[in-house]
Amino acid sequence: MKLAAIHVYPVKSMAGQAVDHANVEPWGLRHDRRWVVLEPDGTRLSAREEHRMLGLTAISIEGGVQISTRDRDCVDVLNPIDGEIVSTSVSRLESVRLANG
Repeated sequence: MKLAAIHVYPVKSMAGQAVDHANVEPWGLRHDRRWVVLEPDGTRLSAREEHRMLGLTAISIEGGVQISTRDRDCVDVLNPIDGEIVSTSVSRLESVRLANG
């Protein structure tokens, strides 16, 4: 078996990044799908409902994630250390901590 490429997707439903190597943690690849976009009611917003998400790229940065558009506009979202904890419908999670961009 030959591993041809490794990609991580820091934000669910957004484009990710190719990496040369990845650390494997008990819950999966480091930086892979650790972020999610929520609707105001706590339900997950995905590219199935909002196709424009497919035009956004997320990469892991020191202390958070950077989200960029195809036009190269970007916003850095820092890891939420003391953000509000809210209920969510994301599978396997009862709640998440909110972050602001």
